[in-house]
Amino acid sequence: MSWKSIVLNPDLTQVFFKPEETFKGIAKKASGTTAVLYIGGVATIIAASLLLLNAMVPVMSKDEALQMIVLPIATVFKAIIWIGISWSLAKLLGGKESFVKHLYGIALTFPVLTILHGLSTIIATAMTINPLIAYLPVIVLQVYYQYVLIRTNHKLGKIRSAIATLGVGSIVLVIGLFLLAGHFAPSSFVGSTAIPIYLNTPVETPLMESLTNVTERRLQTFGLYTARVRPVGKAEILVELPPTNSLDIKKIEELLASEGRFEALVDGRQVLNNSDIIISTIGGRGAQHVSDDGQWALVFAITGDSELNFAELARDKVGENVYMFLDRPQNAAIILDRNAEGQGSEQALQQALRKEGDDILIYYTQDFDAKKNEILASNRSTILAEENLPKKILSELEAAGYSLQKNASRKIILKAKEQMTPKMVSFHDVFDRPKTTVASWKAVGLLSAPTLQVEPIRQRVITQYAISGTAEGATPIERKANAEAEMLEVKSVLRSGVLPVGVIVGAYYNITSEENRVS
Repeated sequence: MSWKSIVLNPDLTQVFFKPEETFKGIAKKASGTTAVLYIGGVATIIAASLLLLNAMVPVMSKDEALQMIVLPIATVFKAIIWIGISWSLAKLLGGKESFVKHLYGIALTFPVLTILHGLSTIIATAMTINPLIAYLPVIVLQVYYQYVLIRTNHKLGKIRSAIATLGVGSIVLVIGLFLLAGHFAPSSFVGSTAIPIYLNTPVETPLMESLTNVTERRLQTFGLYTARVRPVGKAEILVELPPTNSLDIKKIEELLASEGRFEALVDGRQVLNNSDIIISTIGGRGAQHVSDDGQWALVFAITGDSELNFAELARDKVGENVYMFLDRPQNAAIILDRNAEGQGSEQALQQALRKEGDDILIYYTQDFDAKKNEILASNRSTILAEENLPKKILSELEAAGYSLQKNASRKIILKAKEQMTPKMVSFHDVFDRPKTTVASWKAVGLLSAPTLQVEPIRQRVITQYAISGTAEGATPIERKANAEAEMLEVKSVLRSGVLPVGVIVGAYYNITSEENRVS
């Protein structure tokens, strides 16, 4: 038996029954110049084709109208690519088949391979494997089919035999993916890290499934494909991760704690929220940027109806800031040190904290005694303050019913100084007027505050906007790394969706065995 006989009659059973002869034939064939040219040529063509396809169709939008245009174009474009590959292989291998036969053969196999690709991607996603891994075996099967198609002179019987071989390959692929999932997603997680997430209220099964799905999507977008997320009763979710250092754990805890509520405010009015964003456009190809100085930007698109609504709400607001928040505190007050560096104009702070029906009130530690009754009378459910808040003020707030407990109905949240310090910028607006504004403020979830340079488009068209930020760091390398982490965290939270109930992230602990867990 030779390699040629396998190609002309692609029967995989021959490989299993006569392995020695088979691999001898393969080795002999592979030693030739033709095989080297074939492998190199095919690899080059496939790489170029996939890169071109990704460049043409970077993002698949959930917007129905856009899908109707993009998806058929992507399918047609992919078919054209594989027709080109078939023709190139024929030239490379000296095939003399007619172009009509090429089209006929591809027409028979293209649906099979497309379905196979979709199936493998679904399985990979379900088993928390990177979907790119699932695509590699499909490419191998596709190239194998093209090779058989040419060497068999496109005879109908041989084409059917090749498609049968693809069927066997499909079964092998599915089994392989499950085995791969078992390898990359171990069930024991011995020696790994567990993070408990406590729900503010117990939930039933459908809502719990929604919570676990959001958490899984968030972790996978963050790059944690092997994370294991499972419910524990009706009020807890347990996240299990491979061994991770404390710095990574801190970032992951912040990621899991986020509610995912996005809102953009102009002059105190909400002009955008999560429902306006086309999720699949957030940080797509070419839509996320990180510079060496720590600057980052995340581009997203909003629906046509949302753009029209934005234009109506922001009418005549050119020169105003668009304050973009993620998890802006609700029914809250903030207590600042008036002498803290970087606070700048009190008027600018108040403008950034405005929202119709839910202003964040601002007070100062130096004025606490005079404003105490006013603060307590405001009956805010959340008070934000710096970690070094004077003990006297903390005691009086606790005496009035506030607590440092995360699940308290009236709570005090203490933040680090760098989070409590707003970043101020001074500039001249579009009317050449001097202006000072809050560019970002981590304590209240303010990500960025771009200025409206022109009137928003008053048309029902999909429009792009951007969230940006600046990361800290002692060196350019550290600033860039922190910027990438910040951008990825925002992207992960926005793409995963809003948590349907509030959560509290508990202290992580190490898993030493299935029966014995030590924190």
